[in-house]
Amino acid sequence: MNAYWTVRFQYRLEFSREGMADFIDTHILSARLFYLEALEEGLDEAPAVVAWLHNKKEALLLEALKEREVQARVDTTDASARRYYESNLHKFMEPRATVILEILVPTWAMADSLLREIAGGADMETLAVRHTTRQFAKQQQGRIHLHAYERAIFGPLHDEAMEKAPIGELKGPLTLEEGFSIFKVEERIPDRPEPFPQTIRRAKYWLRKAEENKYFEELIVRLRAQYAAQVEVFEEHLVDLEL
Repeated sequence: MNAYWTVRFQYRLEFSREGMADFIDTHILSARLFYLEALEEGLDEAPAVVAWLHNKKEALLLEALKEREVQARVDTTDASARRYYESNLHKFMEPRATVILEILVPTWAMADSLLREIAGGADMETLAVRHTTRQFAKQQQGRIHLHAYERAIFGPLHDEAMEKAPIGELKGPLTLEEGFSIFKVEERIPDRPEPFPQTIRRAKYWLRKAEENKYFEELIVRLRAQYAAQVEVFEEHLVDLEL
């Protein structure tokens, strides 16, 4: 009946009396008949089958041992994940960023004109929404978060804003491949840890890997000591192995 319940659960089948009889005849009885015929033909004693069964049994035993001695001991509760997070903050750092307010336009003359307007008191956010050609920045009133890994995207603007330009000072026009930029640095944010709730899945993943490695190494050390008298390594044959 194990086969019946397995298939019924897997496919969510509801059988009538006739349906159950048909299922038994089609699935359970045929499988049993095939098994009996294989025994009658002596296939269970065929070298290939015997070797496969031996290897399968060995693999299942190894998995069972690993499950009991390694995986069952791993603790990935939220509390354990938080302790791992707090002990390994370097793995959960948000990279440093520079926040700039920028207007990118197609010509130097337009950039210079906007620069003069802003110096005269015009609102830079309003002008950014109206004029910048960076479409993604329009929705943020011209603001861009620059990161160290984005130099290939922003080119000279990245270099100037990330390291050189003083905070709050209006700069430009700066010549870029895509046009002419005027900008000012609003904030430089140093490296900082991501909030734990945003990292919990990664923390649990890395914790599980660390715990599995620890318990596996402990298991290997224990087994080496326990069966040292029963294991002999012929080092002279190792040179013949090709890795």
